[in-house]
Amino acid sequence: MKDQYFGDVNDYLKNGLLRCLREAGWRIGVCWMLTPDDDTRSDGGKVRYLSQPRLWRRHDPALFDALSATVGSGSPRNVAIAEEGGWIQGARFFSEVIPDSKPGRTDWFARALAALSSSDLIFFDPDNGLEVPSKPLGSKDSSKYLFWDEARLAWEQGASLLIFQHFARENRDAHIGRLADGLSQMTAGAGVMRFRSSNVLFLLACQSGHQARSESAHALISARWMDRIGIRDGTDSTAMVPLDRSGREAVSSPPAPDAAASQVPEVGLDGRPIRRPDDGAITNAMELTAADLVHQKVICPACEAFVFRMWPEGWDAHAAFRCSGLETLTPTERKREFRRRFGSLFRSR
Repeated sequence: MKDQYFGDVNDYLKNGLLRCLREAGWRIGVCWMLTPDDDTRSDGGKVRYLSQPRLWRRHDPALFDALSATVGSGSPRNVAIAEEGGWIQGARFFSEVIPDSKPGRTDWFARALAALSSSDLIFFDPDNGLEVPSKPLGSKDSSKYLFWDEARLAWEQGASLLIFQHFARENRDAHIGRLADGLSQMTAGAGVMRFRSSNVLFLLACQSGHQARSESAHALISARWMDRIGIRDGTDSTAMVPLDRSGREAVSSPPAPDAAASQVPEVGLDGRPIRRPDDGAITNAMELTAADLVHQKVICPACEAFVFRMWPEGWDAHAAFRCSGLETLTPTERKREFRRRFGSLFRSR
């Protein structure tokens, strides 16, 4: 987590989930896993939802109003706003910045567990998610990840775990399944619930004595957030609760008829429907926001012939094309690079 992300649309979902989990009976501990702000990046600005109360406020009116009064008013973005505002009743917080060094990280995590020892659910909020082989403990930017050994220590302390995860650049179902299986194995077979939005994932591993709370939280989240957050119950690998766009991606086996019939229409951040045929490529990119298109397969909105597969931060993005008229807000040099690498593919159509 970085302060620059505080109050963005993913943060709204995150705090909304935590409020549901608190209402279900958990004593929440929040380990922000803070890293320094990065002034070279512009990906902390996903706050357009705050100007669209008709589409977003209904999920959690009190939380939406609090975010509008702070982030929406232009106040400096800082996790202390949530801590001091009492948004999650009775929650405890650990907000020390994570060091990259291995000894420093070990000491930091010991302090985190001590600070949150009275909590029976600990939320870990890493920049990226669970560890990856390319960033071993102690390496540069390893602070952006939660390590399995750390999650195990928190679990052995008796807490249920909620973990924030960005999607990797691989098939989402495979990615989610791999992480959920790893978390289930680490917790000796605990059921792992997966809360999935268009852009991010939350994994919940419940201690054996917390199952009633898990069921209550499932009901609360389904009622308040069902068209924004899909839920997969870890006790049934095939049962799908309605998902958003990610649920439309190819899966290894078709959903059961009752689950397929109950799927919620897929919508973008502005509430506009996302249209994609059976092949999974979005066909109405011109009607959607840049954020809706990140990591997606998109058909050129003008010529409707060329299926554009994303490059690292999504096609959404980085240039204006003659055939589509798509404009973006990314830096000029990125636009030039995108045109140089890919523009001819569009102009030839």
